[in-house]
Amino acid sequence: MLPVTLQATTGDCEGVRLDWRMARRRGAMVEPNEGVMEASAVVERLKEFGRTRGDSDWSALDKETETLVRRNPFAFLVAVAFDRGMPWEKAWRIPTEIDRRGLLDPVRLAAMNEAELAMLLDGVAVRPRWSTKQGAKTLSDAARLVAGRFAGDAEAIWKDSSPAAVQKTFQEIRGIGPGIASMATRILRDDFGCFRGQEGEIDVKPDEHLVRVFVRAGLSDGYSDNEVMHAARRLNPEFPGELDWPAWRIGQVWCHPTRPDCGGCPLTEVREAVMSLIAMFVSAFDHASCYRRSNGPSS
Repeated sequence: MLPVTLQATTGDCEGVRLDWRMARRRGAMVEPNEGVMEASAVVERLKEFGRTRGDSDWSALDKETETLVRRNPFAFLVAVAFDRGMPWEKAWRIPTEIDRRGLLDPVRLAAMNEAELAMLLDGVAVRPRWSTKQGAKTLSDAARLVAGRFAGDAEAIWKDSSPAAVQKTFQEIRGIGPGIASMATRILRDDFGCFRGQEGEIDVKPDEHLVRVFVRAGLSDGYSDNEVMHAARRLNPEFPGELDWPAWRIGQVWCHPTRPDCGGCPLTEVREAVMSLIAMFVSAFDHASCYRRSNGPSS
């Protein structure tokens, strides 16, 4: 069994990190056993919670947007391309607003210049977070990619392709980085049946909510995107992205930056087990220290 770092979470989600190697160095002669809660237990609880997702995200959208994005691959691409810096439900509404104007067609949009696209976005009810000028660049890239390389068929980007290849293609669109690309491929897998058997190529999207949960739960020692993504790959290599939605959702609903709702958190049982583990460490360390004092060489 590999040594694992654990973080005991208190009521304000600050805690103490301990690992087996440190415990042994300090003299606490405790070996892992069936009662010890490991990082794997946190992962399993996240996966269990993830299975409750169902259509909860889709139901957060208005019916018009849900229907459009489910049925129109280009609408899905535009939705995820704008899903940054603003509530995701609003970002996913943008293709609906464009469609209401009769312009959600990659060929027609590709024929428009960026000034015309910016004017289009200025006139819709929901605008991109990073200015309509920047939004026009994103929309232009998406439309020209689909119209030029995929003959107007956005679904051809991911149909019969691999997650790694699709993520690389997504990132050709300005504004889509590795995180959004990973999120999009995970949604395509979970909700559209793509990439079955290729889940090992799908990473988590390390946004602020997921990163906070990973660090507080002891799954990652650092806050950087690479550290969190590598932690997910190490802990759930068959499908790193499986940890994406549950960790994001916990961070969004319960694990707030301040005043978190630890009592309602789905990881509460794991946290309590870790607290018991630390109590065992402390007790073992105290006994070991007492034994050394009693049996050590006399001065």
